Amino acid sequence: MRRTVSAVLSAAAVMATLALISAPAEAADIRCHIPFSFQVHGTTLPPGDYTFSAEPGELFVRGYHHSAFALTIGEQSTSDTDAKAVFERRGDEYVLRDVWVGGGVGREVVRPPTVPAL
Repeated sequence: MRRTVSAVLSAAAVMATLALISAPAEAADIRCHIPFSFQVHGTTLPPGDYTFSAEPGELFVRGYHHSAFALTIGEQSTSDTDAKAVFERRGDEYVLRDVWVGGGVGREVVRPPTVPAL
């Protein structure tokens, strides 16, 4: 029993080390000035300079005084090769939809679930 637990823990340590080694290759940052207020997963951020840090499964949006976090889904494209942030306009509001880090690699922001009206 003790040998089995030790083998499982050793395998978990190797997998965690491999995950740490591979993470920086997939992570990417873009910096840009956003001239309007926008929402990220329900959080409204004011106009300003922001860094978008896209990592597998998550996105961090950081400004000087404000920040937000969202879950993401990976995207690939042969036509979207530039780094950019893509917003969806809903009336007077802008909602962050995608972040493209260049080379045809992007992250789509997962929309928060909506609560049905009673």
